[in-house]
Amino acid sequence: MKFQKLLKQYRLVNVVLFGLVAIVPVYIFTIPYFRELYLSTSIYAWLASIIDERVARSALARLVAFVWGLSVFSWWTRYVDGRLIRDSILFQPPRKKLQYFAAGFFVMLGVVAIPFCIKLFTEAVIIEGLSQNILYIFYYFFISAIIFSFNVFIEELIFRGYILQNLALRINPQLACFLSAFLFMVAHPFHSLGIYGVLAQAGLGGLAFAYIALYYRSIYVTFGIHLCSNLVSNSFYSPKIFHLSIQDHWANTFDLFQVIWIIAFLLFFFFHKLWRTRNLQAT
Repeated sequence: MKFQKLLKQYRLVNVVLFGLVAIVPVYIFTIPYFRELYLSTSIYAWLASIIDERVARSALARLVAFVWGLSVFSWWTRYVDGRLIRDSILFQPPRKKLQYFAAGFFVMLGVVAIPFCIKLFTEAVIIEGLSQNILYIFYYFFISAIIFSFNVFIEELIFRGYILQNLALRINPQLACFLSAFLFMVAHPFHSLGIYGVLAQAGLGGLAFAYIALYYRSIYVTFGIHLCSNLVSNSFYSPKIFHLSIQDHWANTFDLFQVIWIIAFLLFFFFHKLWRTRNLQAT
């Protein structure tokens, strides 16, 4: 009881501590014992038979992270904050939730499509054909979309719906964006490109998500953007979808995508004048 009162009194510490507790599964899965444990489950075998092993590992870890994150969020808001789950998200959900989500999803789809089209045009990547029939590919994307939807939603709920908005009410919104982006980056410590990939994808991506969520006062736009990014980056280059012929080494990286994504965010940032704190007020 005293600990709960202490957290309520020091609200900033409470929010940051909640974020650190919520990302525990990310680091538990780096322990060989737990990694072997979840890779030996029948769920992993089933997912690996539908989607490739790399995506299956990511998907299963995301499902566990979803269950853990939702459990921590439910317990924390109820017993530490003393609030109902529906009252824990400070921003009121917009009436046009689907339109917000669709706008974010399809704008991000356009951003993702640009570098891939450039690679096709320059013949850095050549599509030699489909790996499976259309029905299988639809099933593949359907299963992937469901799995990633659960994980992306809980990440948006935690990092933008709870952490960011609580911080923005107590400290400078600009600083709140950077702090929530840092916690989001800590929750995504691994990338095929090493620290560069972590900083570019999770760090800058988390910062962009934070500014967008505060500007629109909603997590539905970032939910669409985040889901599209994860779905495409984790499945589009899968050998179970296309037979791809990689002609140039740079086509294996997300360099071009990151450049276009950063340019798109900077245009959004300056067009809406987000350096002005009043445009980022949480209330």
